[in-house]
Amino acid sequence: MLFVLGCRKDNEPFVKQKVDSYYYGYMDYTLYGNYGNLLTVRPNAETDNLVKFEYNGGKIVKRIGGLLYINPATGYDYMFSTDYYLELTYHNNQITIATYIFGNTSAANDQIIFKNTHNQMVKKVVKPYDNVRIDTIAYTYNSNGFLIKSINERHYLHDNFIVTETSLYYYNGNNNLDSIVSRVFDEEGEFIWDKKVAIFSNYDNSPNPLKDMIIFDDIFYRSLSRNNYSSYALFQYNAFGKWIKRESRTWTFIYDKDGNIDFDQY
Repeated sequence: MLFVLGCRKDNEPFVKQKVDSYYYGYMDYTLYGNYGNLLTVRPNAETDNLVKFEYNGGKIVKRIGGLLYINPATGYDYMFSTDYYLELTYHNNQITIATYIFGNTSAANDQIIFKNTHNQMVKKVVKPYDNVRIDTIAYTYNSNGFLIKSINERHYLHDNFIVTETSLYYYNGNNNLDSIVSRVFDEEGEFIWDKKVAIFSNYDNSPNPLKDMIIFDDIFYRSLSRNNYSSYALFQYNAFGKWIKRESRTWTFIYDKDGNIDFDQY
């Protein structure tokens, strides 16, 4: 397999368009379980199950819709709800994302995004509601504007120690994300947890409408590619390199008459 660190062709620019909504099930909510387990999410019969955006001056100022924890006895980990929403404020090169659950900001994480002069996200600080840890994530891009590395320093406040997750991003010849390899190290730089390899495949030929929405966690993976993947697999290996676990997920998308992906149809 060919791995390249992003080679964008000048005559094939990424399409930029305003996104008003998308079906939550198409995104990567279900890839964020503990220990690599895929989350199960119950649709909400009282909503259309769409995440929606509000704009002001061309900038997103509010995102409505997210996941709320529910009793596992229901057979699901979370339920989609419009009582979960984000409000965004902009100041110079910073974006502050405040999370609200039932109108309360004290029960969710807040984030601060830092951008460079190329409008690229170069740092994210995640402040937890429970004061357990603070995540500071640094992002590195190559000369073609492709994300190639992220370093997440997780500062556990109560015990005052830091672990660091380093992720390397690889792309194929079509400028689509092929894989992410992640490892976690302690403060002495020793590899302490399992290595994770995420594989993205079965891309379509439709332009990616989410290219400019990298700041949102559930869109992060999808925002990195020229087109849209429909298969995801996560492989975990122990410290001795032995494969110990695999999770996978596939999606079926709907396209308009011109062959463009329609993320709010399901």
